[in-house]
Amino acid sequence: MDSTGELVGQARRADIEGGPHRISDATSDQEKTREATLAIASAVVARDGNLAGFSDSELADLVNGFSRWPDQQKTREATVAIAGAVVARDGNLDGFSDDELAHLMNGFSKWPEEEKARKAIVAIAGELGSKGRRFSTFSTPALVRIANGLSRGIEEGEIAGEVAEPALLKDRLHQVAHYLQYAEDRLQQADVRAIAGIFKALGKAQLLDDLGALAQPGLDRLEVLRATPGFELDNNLETMGNLCASLLPLARSPKPVLRWHRRSALNLLNAIQPVVEHKIDAYLNPDQAERTSGANASRCPALSIYQVLKTRAVLETLYRRPYIDGDELALQARQEELHSRSRQILDRARSLLYADLSYMSWNVIAEIETKEPLEALDTFMAQNASMIQAQHAAASFNVHRVLQAMDHEPRPPQGDAGLMRLPVVDMQGRPLASEAELRYSIFHRLTSGAVKVVAVQLKGTPTGAMLTRTFPVDGVPYRMDLFGGSKLKPPQESLSKLASRLPFEAAEAPSGKLLAIPYAETAPRTAFEQLSRAWAPFKEAYYYTQRRGFAAPPSIPDVGPHDYALEGCFKLSLLPDRPAGAVHTFRLEGRSGEIALRPHDGCGFIRASLAERMPAIARARHDAPERLPAYADKRQSAVPPSALHHYPRSVEVAQETREKALAWLDSHQSLTAEDLFRTVTGGHIEGSSAIAVPSSDECLHVPTGKSKTLTRDAGVLVGRSPYDKPNLRPFAADRVRSARDGDRTAAFLDRCVAFQYSFNVAQRSGAELAADDPTFFAKGILIVVPDEIWPVHFAEREVVMSAEDVKCDSRWLRNKDRVKADTALECVGILQATEVFAPGSLVAVPTVEQKMLDGDFDGDAVVIIGGRPRLYEHVCQFDAQVQARGIASMKPPKSHTPAIGNGVYQFSRSKQILSATGLVLETYSCLQRNALAQPLEAQRWFAERAIFGTYEGIHPELKADIRALLQQDRPDGQALHNLITRAEQDSKVARHPVARELAGLLVAELQNWNLELNSEPAHEQSDGMQQLARSMASPGAKPAVSSDAGALFPKLSESYPATADASKRIDFLLNHYQPRIDPRPDGYNPDDLHESAMNLLSVGIKVGTDAYKSDTGARAFMQKTTELQRLLERRPGFKSAPYVKAQAARLLQGRFDVDGSLADLKDNPTLAASVMEASIRLAVEKRILPSALAISTDDHRASRITLSGEQALERARLEAVPAGAHENAITETVHAVAELLRQDGIEVKVPHVGQRSRGQVWIADQLTGKGVSAAPAAQTVTSAVRHVFEIPDEAFTRAFRKAALAFQERDCSEVETTNWFIRMDTPRLRGIHTVFRTAQNYRFEVEFHTPASYRAEFAQSECELVPIPHGAWDILHWGSSGESRSRAAGTSRSLTVSRQQIAVARSPQAGEILAALGTRPVVLVGMPASGKSTVGAQLARELGVEFVDIEKLIAARHGNSEDIFAGLGEAQFRALEAKELAEQLEKGPIVIATGGSCFVQQPNQAMIREKARSIWLDMDPKELRMRLKIGSSRPLLQGCDSEEKLTQILNEREPFYNKADIRVVPPHRKDKKNARICVKELYAFLCSDREAALPAAEISRVSGASGTVPTAQRMHDDHHDGYDCGGGVVETIQAPAAPLREGERQPPLDTLTADPQPLLVGSNARADLASSSRSRERSSRGR
Repeated sequence: MDSTGELVGQARRADIEGGPHRISDATSDQEKTREATLAIASAVVARDGNLAGFSDSELADLVNGFSRWPDQQKTREATVAIAGAVVARDGNLDGFSDDELAHLMNGFSKWPEEEKARKAIVAIAGELGSKGRRFSTFSTPALVRIANGLSRGIEEGEIAGEVAEPALLKDRLHQVAHYLQYAEDRLQQADVRAIAGIFKALGKAQLLDDLGALAQPGLDRLEVLRATPGFELDNNLETMGNLCASLLPLARSPKPVLRWHRRSALNLLNAIQPVVEHKIDAYLNPDQAERTSGANASRCPALSIYQVLKTRAVLETLYRRPYIDGDELALQARQEELHSRSRQILDRARSLLYADLSYMSWNVIAEIETKEPLEALDTFMAQNASMIQAQHAAASFNVHRVLQAMDHEPRPPQGDAGLMRLPVVDMQGRPLASEAELRYSIFHRLTSGAVKVVAVQLKGTPTGAMLTRTFPVDGVPYRMDLFGGSKLKPPQESLSKLASRLPFEAAEAPSGKLLAIPYAETAPRTAFEQLSRAWAPFKEAYYYTQRRGFAAPPSIPDVGPHDYALEGCFKLSLLPDRPAGAVHTFRLEGRSGEIALRPHDGCGFIRASLAERMPAIARARHDAPERLPAYADKRQSAVPPSALHHYPRSVEVAQETREKALAWLDSHQSLTAEDLFRTVTGGHIEGSSAIAVPSSDECLHVPTGKSKTLTRDAGVLVGRSPYDKPNLRPFAADRVRSARDGDRTAAFLDRCVAFQYSFNVAQRSGAELAADDPTFFAKGILIVVPDEIWPVHFAEREVVMSAEDVKCDSRWLRNKDRVKADTALECVGILQATEVFAPGSLVAVPTVEQKMLDGDFDGDAVVIIGGRPRLYEHVCQFDAQVQARGIASMKPPKSHTPAIGNGVYQFSRSKQILSATGLVLETYSCLQRNALAQPLEAQRWFAERAIFGTYEGIHPELKADIRALLQQDRPDGQALHNLITRAEQDSKVARHPVARELAGLLVAELQNWNLELNSEPAHEQSDGMQQLARSMASPGAKPAVSSDAGALFPKLSESYPATADASKRIDFLLNHYQPRIDPRPDGYNPDDLHESAMNLLSVGIKVGTDAYKSDTGARAFMQKTTELQRLLERRPGFKSAPYVKAQAARLLQGRFDVDGSLADLKDNPTLAASVMEASIRLAVEKRILPSALAISTDDHRASRITLSGEQALERARLEAVPAGAHENAITETVHAVAELLRQDGIEVKVPHVGQRSRGQVWIADQLTGKGVSAAPAAQTVTSAVRHVFEIPDEAFTRAFRKAALAFQERDCSEVETTNWFIRMDTPRLRGIHTVFRTAQNYRFEVEFHTPASYRAEFAQSECELVPIPHGAWDILHWGSSGESRSRAAGTSRSLTVSRQQIAVARSPQAGEILAALGTRPVVLVGMPASGKSTVGAQLARELGVEFVDIEKLIAARHGNSEDIFAGLGEAQFRALEAKELAEQLEKGPIVIATGGSCFVQQPNQAMIREKARSIWLDMDPKELRMRLKIGSSRPLLQGCDSEEKLTQILNEREPFYNKADIRVVPPHRKDKKNARICVKELYAFLCSDREAALPAAEISRVSGASGTVPTAQRMHDDHHDGYDCGGGVVETIQAPAAPLREGERQPPLDTLTADPQPLLVGSNARADLASSSRSRERSSRGR
């Protein structure tokens, strides 16, 4: 064994992960080392599990040596054998040293797919951490090996479908990170490899909060190492590749906890690129002698180069403002340089990457080489098809032969034809479900099952980075950018689920699914490509693929997979739609007369004898043994407030609503969460839901089951969501027919069956199906007609469809060419039922009325509202006014984009998918709701401004081209001539007077610029343009704008005339007059701007609704949302509508603000407000409000009891016994820890030694009325023994960390930590409270305080502002695995959650803003009296940070400014100002108010721009003059004419103020209100529309870190029942797929942004989550 031990020891020393910075120093001949290792492995395997002769140390050495050769079968088998021996020890691992355990963990993790290896990892993990070996005993390299092993085990365990094992491993890795947070010296002394290893492990395990907590010390240490002389020599290519990969999450993740560190990570990555480039060049040098050892070595060079290239792709995209500070041109040049060098590296390393990494390298190569990022996969395929197919052959199938075999009478599928299970995988290709449902698939049938399709469960909103990449499924690369469908839409959360959400619970954004296929299938000339040409000849057809090929089965109990499809030859008639009133050729005649139904847009008919060959249809017959329930038969559908907010207020309707709601409440003794919400917000207005089909007359035909609320002498309303416009259609009583009145059509609806269908067929042109016969797809509803009443004229036909039902035809290459005349067809293929509607489900609606509802008849549901005569009359009156105005239906144009260009089929549908998932529908729904909720005067103010940048404005391409010319050093004269011509043509499009004026002004300025460049005129202009140009070009002319334009664009009237240079004036115009939406949307009327603005919001909703099916301009509409929202809220007195889904949780939890909601509704002019007011008052009267409803979230109620006073006292006696027993030992430990801190130079007080024991009375008080464990032995109160540490601010964070480690060294493990400094929901509670557990399993509490937090809490000082000590933000909430969480909301270990909680008590966006600020302060600049001090103080409160006023600070330290000016002069004052500013800028995220001239001084401005984010409070000059009019004491305003001096100062300083990051024009006279505006602007600047354009390459398993999905909490509408989304903060972080072109770059934030994302903020903050009393908070802390 000695020789064996020597060899394995040699192998161990050669291991890079444990040894020095050389790849192999055990022997000069790696091949000999490999052979020796394999020989030892063979010997181990030959022992057949008998390892008794090996010592523990030798076993560890063996595993360490074997792990160097993970691709060898013998080393695998030998390691698995040793793993089995370790598992067999059943946790007895005491014989292994710390380093040996780390080697075992790391070695076993090289084969985590082996069950024994994974079990051994779990066994070792069980011995680590708080309940085993302390991490403090491990060396830093050993901790890195442990972290790597844990992360690999987590990943493989999740792939295997395990739950408990990955949870245990993740908890241990979390404990490693937690230990490193406290043991600051570990990272401060670590090398590059160690930091990269820890970062990679945490990223791969998705422990992003822990990664964020370690990021700053890790980045700081890396910067120190980078600056050392030996950095390049000490770190080889492998280490640099790992470092690049480890920094990727910090560089690009949108998660707030990581985005905090984005700038630092990007700067570091950029700084190390020269070193990386040199190492790659050296490695690829043919003369390189040290490829396996030395500074340029790597064990897997292809992987290292791949990691570098992937990182550079991210760096290239993000190396720009606002992520990086610097000159824009310089940043752009660096981006171009990075791209150029990446191409050079790729060209040299391509063969190496292909050979070693195969498809794993394709993503990054495609991304680097493509010109259009969204088409990266298609581009790469076009260039590398033969290579890809050589590795993964495409499937072979023949659709034509399959269809030929179906040329028979229609019948259900035979055998296992078409049967498939659609597996669901995550975005890494790992299976998510054990076994998918067996179903019939048209796609599977036609392809004979040759193409292996999977469904990918998305995580958040899709991004370009998600879509433009491949991912492996069972080792085969797949792509998911091909198909859309209804599954792409995220599932909708029910009201009940929303209501049950806890106040601090962070909701994960719901996500949809995408279908994916093997990448090789999309190569040219494959069978799948031929199928795609037929199925999707235009790109918009991507939406139908899911319905066409993979439709879900009908929701019928026990339906078989062949019960809902027919295969065969179908005799079809396609009939074009007829105008209303025209006689249709297809007419149904019953025994007693005509049935008023016809085929029309979505609806057709089928013979019963054919349809009932499907068992699913036969089961639904009205005379079937087990009758199926009709659609929505179980309950009535509520009419949402969004259906009412288009109508004006009505006292009569409100009273009617109250009466009906009162009757409903009297009949319901208990309310569900949904009942409560709908009663309070909408008065419980209900109706019957039914599926609309077309009637052939002007009447509404209602089946018996849907006519319960109808009365014979009253009108009926029919509604359809989304309620983007007045979408309630009135039907007078004489137009309503029902079966009970003897109506033949309604009686037929009572008996008939219908079904939604997918029809996929080839059109047979001859006696037999030919290979070139066209194919088409149709969908809609088919009504089953008994054979005896089938029309005689169609006796030879079995199916009749509307021509509109054909959605895709293989011949539609350029446009949709539907049949124009009645056409009989013989079609061979498949008819599949996707949903079945039992008798009584349908209602016949006139085609004209359905069109006015913007609906069709392919399955649209409508709600029928009867029995409400006053509501009916009110809607009738409003509808008459609307019809009198002649407002047409507004729908965005549908696009048709050919998918075949130059004979090449383009597969990618990334652009369509991104447009479809851009939240346009939700965003504009909320915009519309809040706009309509404002008083009419405010609506008009909004409308006057909202049309600019939407309906009116410069053409976006013209703006981009002018901007590009402005940036040229020497503009081309001819290009300028062309721009002038285009600008003049564009000016003719303007229809609003101000728009025409500004368009003419732009033309004149372009002409003036041309005159400045050369004295010759550009060209002949129109008379008006010539006159304006001459006035602009005349000597001494001063440009000006009209008063009307000045009122709408105050910045233009103030600053534009003061700009002397024509090119700068043009730039100014482009910055403040934004491009319109092109093409201009419907609904614009320049004579009625209010109507135009409301139409714009309606069109925005339609754009979002149709974005799944067509390119409706979703991106253009989304770009406008931030400014529209900002504009809406800029008007003083803005109030958001309170009838939102967010109220469901507030109502259920007793947090609904009755008075606040009534105040918000007071000036709301809508019918929805009338109804909600009446409903709230009724709910108060009935005592439904404001008390909370009882709700239990405890899954084990039987194990818990609620203590009475007597029971609490008895339990307190029991609690006091162990407290007394452990008290002295705990106190000794506390004193020992305090003394240790003092020895380290930290002044520590332990002030509460005398009150360390709480006492029985206190314990009983805490327990009375509380739910506790029924087991009396369980310790209930963790603070019965409590100690307090008081520590100075400057040493606080360091002292806490040292103390936590010291307690653990004394066998007191950390159980729970709550950082009350960052829990802003309870502003009076501060400090850090930690629960420890002794070795005897008794828990006690230690509170860590600063002097200020100690006074605030123990002296009950409610007024004192408690500063947050430096570094306290980085101490996370903590709760160890398996411990009970007594503070459910406060024990989350997520820094993200803790920052989200700031939003509850202060601004809803505070947590996001602080995360994005990082260590940067916010600095307010602006004129004297602009409100900087007041706004700053309030802004600091909103953000929960410290506020500093520089002038007051100077006055406190040096005397008031007047004395300094008078005695020492202005220069001395400026020096003091600069000194104090520099000091405050180093304090991290605080708010600083500066003096009026501070930002004007160049050094100050440079400091602020480098280290902070600045906000210019651009107060209206009139308001400034008024504030300063009487006797200003400000030094620079002293003199005889202070007003003239103010104007002069304002003109001088404005160019400097313009350089601030954000400009805010305060709309309120009360400065405190303006702080909220600053919060929103900060959020928009930092968090909303500035998210990264993420490259296509995700962080994959290869790089050792997982990608993250850029998404945050989303608003989500249940648009099926028409309810709007909830109020409060709604955030979207969505990355565009590529860097913005020049014309799309973001202008200053006081104008429309170029690519904004929605920032929708509800102002109903009264019902905030911090409503519980302070005593209850203290009580919960005690528990």
